[in-house]
Amino acid sequence: MLAAAWPALAADAGTPRGPVSASPDLRASRLLGREVRDPQGRDLGEVRDLIVDLHYGRLHYAILAFGGVLGLGEKLHAVPVSTLQWTGARWVLDLPRGRVERAPGFERSRWPDWQDHPYRDAVDRHFGSDVAPRRDSGERLMRITRLLGLDVEDRDGRELGEIEDVIVNLGRSELRYVVLELDERWQPGDKLLPLPLGALSVPQGRGGDALLNVPRDQLDPFTSFDEDRWPDLDDPAFRDQVDRLLRVDPPAR
Repeated sequence: MLAAAWPALAADAGTPRGPVSASPDLRASRLLGREVRDPQGRDLGEVRDLIVDLHYGRLHYAILAFGGVLGLGEKLHAVPVSTLQWTGARWVLDLPRGRVERAPGFERSRWPDWQDHPYRDAVDRHFGSDVAPRRDSGERLMRITRLLGLDVEDRDGRELGEIEDVIVNLGRSELRYVVLELDERWQPGDKLLPLPLGALSVPQGRGGDALLNVPRDQLDPFTSFDEDRWPDLDDPAFRDQVDRLLRVDPPAR
């Protein structure tokens, strides 16, 4: 059962902390809209979105926006996420602005189809094979902003909640898990519940709800935490609990 793989979420506040991971888990919602600078501190724009592979749980690209006034005339550019670092306050891109400006771009009103290989091929050629995201058959690329706020139903069409956030690991280019805001009718009190992405079937394109593809009774609402009391995602005990949860094999989609 999923619940059995997820013991108490919050470690005792008096428990000594182990070393912080060099590759921390991060909330995707905290990464979007943040400024990007080069190593000399010069402004390169901001990150508007992340492109993720739902099938393999990988991060592929960050979408950078710069230029224009109040969004008018603004260009968007896909940049391999491996070229970026997160400082805790902003992104740092170790590439000259001109190289990003010359990369294949698009208008904010005309996003490309991320399954469209010609566009991805052009981006990867521009930045080089050494930083290009790995490709495998069966990939399913999506904007992470399409996941945030997505409603989730169980197999019987009952509302379970919505995706409050997505936890990512930039150092390993991984999409780790999602965090659901539980429906008040199931779990009162603004509760959040971590869940492996593999336990959900996410609709193609716009519209439609995500479907929980494991029995609802396998989710223990008492493993949830308060919306305003997030645990430390890098607490060693918490990460160990997460890793045990993620090793649970969900049924085939």
